[in-house]
Amino acid sequence: MSSAARPAPPRSAPPRPDAATLGALIAGGHARRFGGEPKGCVRLPDGTRPVDRAADALRAVCPRVVIVGRADHPYGHLGLPVIPDAIADRGAPGGVLGAVEHAAPGWVAVLPVDLPHVGADLLTALWPHRRGHATLWRADGRLQPLIGWWHTDAGPGLRAALTDHAPGFNRLVAGLTVHVVDAPEPARFFNLNRPEDLARLTPPGAR
Repeated sequence: MSSAARPAPPRSAPPRPDAATLGALIAGGHARRFGGEPKGCVRLPDGTRPVDRAADALRAVCPRVVIVGRADHPYGHLGLPVIPDAIADRGAPGGVLGAVEHAAPGWVAVLPVDLPHVGADLLTALWPHRRGHATLWRADGRLQPLIGWWHTDAGPGLRAALTDHAPGFNRLVAGLTVHVVDAPEPARFFNLNRPEDLARLTPPGAR
């Protein structure tokens, strides 16, 4: 993994990807920590849903958008094509592998379904800095592997690492060339894992 991290780039013009550029919405697992309710479908204080925000962000950047995950995923209302995880039971890394192996050669934008503050700018700001196998944000010292750009050249390395094991992203990227950019607004990367996380987004007086 590349050890060099740059300060967050300035706001940039939207990218102009070619017609083959893929946007991948990583659907995730069974939301057991969220009581079984799909995290992407919960209503935020403003009435929107995280999965809709993520899909809109990808559509604003990529000509093609798919969902990566189980065939019975709960986001059918988006009307997006579904591709399976490349290797079952490998969690989000298996979803990223599925996306890069499905895509035409080049860059793939990825986003998760559980970010309340997601926006297309999280992708466009990284666009001019793409290099190596992936270009990703780091927020408060933590790598954000599901928010950024992965290159299809990462596929063989990801598959080799995931074939017999289920390592986390930190171990996976150790064998790849990853360019890291420090996020100027770490709070943008807050994600929903448990019901109490949703309560933290409720404005005072609205509870």
